[in-house]
Amino acid sequence: MAMSLDIVLQLEEKIDQLLERKKQLEVDCQRLGDEKDQLVQERDLITQELDGILTKLDVALDQENH
Repeated sequence: MAMSLDIVLQLEEKIDQLLERKKQLEVDCQRLGDEKDQLVQERDLITQELDGILTKLDVALDQENH
């Protein structure tokens, strides 16, 4: 009987550890998702800026050639 109780207590402890780890992983996933969203926004802004610069260069080159 004592052995069964010991096993149950060990299992409960392991379950608690796993639940805590799951909670931490969920927090990490949320943080990484937020970071990804921010990086995607930065990439989009940089892409827009580059497109604007390339458009200005195209216009300038067209004006030089005419």
